[in-house]
Amino acid sequence: RDHQLYEIMRNTYHKLKKFGKDGERALESLLVDESGFVRLWIAGALMIEGNPKARKVLEETIKLSGITGLNAKMTLQEYDEGNLTIAFPK
Repeated sequence: RDHQLYEIMRNTYHKLKKFGKDGERALESLLVDESGFVRLWIAGALMIEGNPKARKVLEETIKLSGITGLNAKMTLQEYDEGNLTIAFPK
């Protein structure tokens, strides 16, 4: 199920990017989505692009229990180590 959700987010991300600034605003609006997974995935992608709000979202997401919080922690760690360079690879 998570893989299917990831694929939906990846496809949506690339479609919205085609809309320029409007697409970027739509993506940024997902930083406050009710789903921790959505916030995690989009924050990771936007952080790679240099969005200053994205890191804060990941830092807050770390506080969630379970796999979402752990994934947020690992995302920040991998980013800080320079291992994340492409948002939602095709």
